[in-house]
Amino acid sequence: MGTFWKQSLTCAHMMKSLAKLTEYEPVDEAYVTGLLHNLGQLVYLKAHSNEYPELLQQANTDEELDSQERERYGATGIEVGAYLLNQWTTDSFVSDAILFQHEPAERIHDAQPLIKLLNLAHKLSDGGVAEEKLLEEADLLYGLTQPMLDELQASVRQQVLETAKTYGIKITLQDNKEVVQNVDDEAARIELAKLTRGFALLGGQQEIPQTPEDEAGLWRGLLRDLGLLFGFNDTIAFKYDKDSGQLHLSNYLR
Repeated sequence: MGTFWKQSLTCAHMMKSLAKLTEYEPVDEAYVTGLLHNLGQLVYLKAHSNEYPELLQQANTDEELDSQERERYGATGIEVGAYLLNQWTTDSFVSDAILFQHEPAERIHDAQPLIKLLNLAHKLSDGGVAEEKLLEEADLLYGLTQPMLDELQASVRQQVLETAKTYGIKITLQDNKEVVQNVDDEAARIELAKLTRGFALLGGQQEIPQTPEDEAGLWRGLLRDLGLLFGFNDTIAFKYDKDSGQLHLSNYLR
């Protein structure tokens, strides 16, 4: 889990830096998109905790990871993440950005700005792309040079080290490699939930249900999101009756 959180933080800060560099607004949306870019991996890590970490270590490129995930689970991690985010919010390009982050730059060169930002930020953060190819794609998308990339990555690395402390993540340098230690999963999940509550708990849940089926779907979505973000295994839901001022136990439990 340590590597997952480090990659999430790195991509979030990379998105924020690239957004400022390219004058993308809102910057907060870019940051949260980076933080959530591997949401599908979090789902797989939770559902397949014994085998999925090994799969992540064995895959050397995005293409290899996508292929192995699809073969084992029927869908890639980015497809799972994009699907979940599309359920939470339909008025944003966040889910599209998640879905197309592994595409070659030439395929998304004319895409919506958030899609291009995450495509490059992911590759700068998570690796899996040869240095020459990375420079070529950075130049194609934003005209960035190698010195600019070096400065950007150095700045982001320092930001990650500082931010990691608030997530209960300790990053040390061993043999010139950054090693993640003492990850407090609960603290990290709580911080992630704070940043994404607008997507998970409000996005897609703003319409008033018109039928019992609509209400059932709304409750299932809310309880699913609570379970994913906060790790709740059992949830009791209450509905507020504004006419009587009372709470009523919902029929939908997780």
